[in-house]
Amino acid sequence: MNQWDCTGGANQKWRYSFADQTFRNAHSGKCLEVGGWNTANGAGVNQWDCTGGANQKWDLYYFNGKSTFMNAHSGKFLEVGGWSTGNGGGVDQWTFHGGANQQWG
Repeated sequence: MNQWDCTGGANQKWRYSFADQTFRNAHSGKCLEVGGWNTANGAGVNQWDCTGGANQKWDLYYFNGKSTFMNAHSGKFLEVGGWSTGNGGGVDQWTFHGGANQQWG
């Protein structure tokens, strides 16, 4: 998964469900997950058919007034890897450190 300038397209819209703690993409209908049930720092995230697995569940927390999301399986947080600010920067998971690259919205 990669970050990109906002275009308003459905492929960039994700709906978080508090009921089942998943992100579902508005275009594909697929869920955000940590691929391969990986628990390592830097493991990439992708979209996949929604299965209800813990690797697709994201616990919502707030830090400095921003949302942060911890994967229920790995215990790692969703982030933009390498602190990238450019188009194409990869999104992965990492141990919580409170950096801006782990804060959303």
